[in-house]
Amino acid sequence: MQSDSFQDCDGIKNGITDFSVDVLDCEYIQMCVIPIGTTLYIKTTFVPHQNLNELKSRVSSKMGVLLVPKGPSRPVCANSISKETGQCDKEEGLVQGRNYVYIEEFPIRPQYREV
Repeated sequence: MQSDSFQDCDGIKNGITDFSVDVLDCEYIQMCVIPIGTTLYIKTTFVPHQNLNELKSRVSSKMGVLLVPKGPSRPVCANSISKETGQCDKEEGLVQGRNYVYIEEFPIRPQYREV
């Protein structure tokens, strides 16, 4: 996916550079069909251009014409790995200039209809 697959929150200045999003096991940029019972993994790479004590991720999917949020916003540090230092330290937060990889997992439950 391209970096235009994300949007900034209203009134919040973007503090991230070198941003990319990949949906693992998905070859298409605009749409992927994910079978019920599997798990979808979304991998985000980024570099903060300032120290960040908190950063949250919010993911939505498109089902037909509806935009459906996938759970609440999630803290990024807990599931981020810095290429320079390893697991993100909650006390230190996300450090300016470090390269991070963040992976979220989304089980596709039987309650979801196939799209």
